[in-house]
Amino acid sequence: MFFVTAESAGAYKPRPEPYQRAVAELGLPARRVLFVAGSCYDIPGAMAAGMPVWWHNRVGMPRGDNYFGAIVLRPGRCVRR
Repeated sequence: MFFVTAESAGAYKPRPEPYQRAVAELGLPARRVLFVAGSCYDIPGAMAAGMPVWWHNRVGMPRGDNYFGAIVLRPGRCVRR
């Protein structure tokens, strides 16, 4: 297990560096690492790092322009196989 903090990555969201560092720690291509965002403010950095993003919009925040093409899961919905 590992942890990546904004401080250790040298940048804060929405910059991609923290997300890039997490991908590097995993040793996988970014396109193979799904990022599940709890906030719309996580989306731009993760997508800029090349990760597919699902936004679990559990509190029903307005989508506005902040979701940048992420897959949005609405409150009360879940993903099933």
